[in-house]
Amino acid sequence: MNNRDVSTPGGIMSTTTTDTTQLNTPTTPLPPPSPTVTTTDGITPLEGHMHPPPQTFYNPNTMPFSPPPSYDECLNMNVPPPSYDSLFGRVREVQRTSSNVADFVKNIVILFLGTIGCTVMIGVTIVIPVFMIIVGSLKINECPAEPFIPIYLVVGGTFGVVKVLLSLQGPINRQLRDEENGSGDNQIPWHRRLQFSGSINFFLAVWFILGCVWVYRIYRPSYDHSSWKYCDFSLYQFAFWLVTSVYIALGLLVSCMCGLSVTAVLMSHSRPRSTGDQLIRAKMASKVVRSTVRQVKPILSVDQGEARKRVLNLYKAWYRQIPYIVMDYDLPKSTNDCRQKLRELFENNRNVKDIRIIDMLVIKGQMELKETVEIWKQKHGLMALWQDTVEPRPKDFLSKFLDGHE
Repeated sequence: MNNRDVSTPGGIMSTTTTDTTQLNTPTTPLPPPSPTVTTTDGITPLEGHMHPPPQTFYNPNTMPFSPPPSYDECLNMNVPPPSYDSLFGRVREVQRTSSNVADFVKNIVILFLGTIGCTVMIGVTIVIPVFMIIVGSLKINECPAEPFIPIYLVVGGTFGVVKVLLSLQGPINRQLRDEENGSGDNQIPWHRRLQFSGSINFFLAVWFILGCVWVYRIYRPSYDHSSWKYCDFSLYQFAFWLVTSVYIALGLLVSCMCGLSVTAVLMSHSRPRSTGDQLIRAKMASKVVRSTVRQVKPILSVDQGEARKRVLNLYKAWYRQIPYIVMDYDLPKSTNDCRQKLRELFENNRNVKDIRIIDMLVIKGQMELKETVEIWKQKHGLMALWQDTVEPRPKDFLSKFLDGHE
C-alpha cells in the first residue's frame, strides 16, 4: 500500500491518495507545478491550496424526506385498469346496456345467478343431497311398501353432491389457472363440460320422475310395523316433501316470471316511448314539415320569371272561379263579360316592372279571391265594377205605369 501526493497544475489542490493495488502500467511523471495561474480575464490568480470539501455521512433517521414523485412518474400505461367486477358496477352496466324493462329484469336475474350469491346458494343446497344420502342409508330397509324410496334418496343424493362439487370445481380451477398461467387457455373445452353436465342433468331429471312415481304410488302408507304397506314415517315424509318442494318451487318461479312479465308490459305502456320510437316519430314529423315547406311559396319572387308565373296562376284561378261567382252572387252580367272585365283589370297593370309591387298585387288578388269564394260569400266591392246608368224614375202615374214601376 503506497501513499502519494497528487498536486494539480498551479498548486490549486493537493490531495493524498492511497493506492490499494499495484498497477503494472508505466506512469508518466506529472509536470512541475507552476507558481501561478494566469487568467485572461484579469482576475487575480489563486494562491495557496484549496481544502477538500468536508465528508458527509448518510443517516436515514436524520435525512429529510423529499416530496413524493409526480403522477406522471408513477403512471404506468402498461398496468391494466382497476377491476370493475363489483356488484354495483355490474348492476350499473346491466342498466346501461338494457334496452327496456323486460331486458333489464332478464339480465339482472342472470347477473345475480352468476354472482357470489349463487355460490352461497349452491353451498346451501349441498346440504339437501347430504341429508338424502344420510336418511336413505339409515332407512335402507325401513320401507317394505316401496323399497326403491331409500335407494332413490341415496342415488339422487350422491349424484346431487357430485353435480354441486363439479359446479364449484370449475370456477375454482379456472381462477387458479388464471393466477398461475395468466390465462385460462388450458381449461377443459366447453363442449366436453357441456356434455358431462348435460348427462348428469338428464340422469337427475329421469331419476326425479322415477322418484315421484315411487313416492306418490304409496301415498299415505301405513306406519305400523306389522302392515305390509309399512314405510318409516321420517323416511316417507322426507321423500314426499322433497319431491313436492320441487313442484312448489317451479310454481313459484313461474308465478314470479309471469308477474315480472306483466309488470314489464305495464311499465312499457306507461313510460315514454323508447329512443327508437322517438327517432321514427321525429323522422315522420320532419317529412311532414318538409312536404309542407315545399308547398308554401315565398312571399317575394326571386326574379321576373317567377313573378310572371305567379300572375298567370292568379289569373287562371280567377278565370276558373268566375262562373261560380256569377251564379253565387247573381250578377247581372254573363260569364264572358266578367272574364273580359277580369282581363282588363290585369292588363291595366301590365306595365308594372317592380317585383315587389307585382307580389303585392298578387297577394291582394289572392286575398280578394279567397274572401269572395270561401269566406264571406257576400257582395262587397265586386259590384262596383259594373256601374250601370240608372234612368230617373218618372214622376207622373202614366209614365210609371208604362215603364212598369206601378
